[in-house]
Amino acid sequence: MKDSDIMRKYTYEGSVVDTDGNLYHRHWKASTMAPSEKKALTNLAYRFKQENNIFRGVRIALSSKNLTSE
Repeated sequence: MKDSDIMRKYTYEGSVVDTDGNLYHRHWKASTMAPSEKKALTNLAYRFKQENNIFRGVRIALSSKNLTSE
């Protein structure tokens, strides 16, 4: 098993904005399982858009400084 195959739990706690700077949520908290920080942020952005009925063309920006792993 490679290190890249190991899944870790990542938790995001912070604001959610789009790439134009529009604030969608001031304090959102969610978790995901992913092999990397980059994939975790992608998963969480997708989840936020699904939960909030945001058009898939909107680019959500989540800050990695608000992401923790266990």
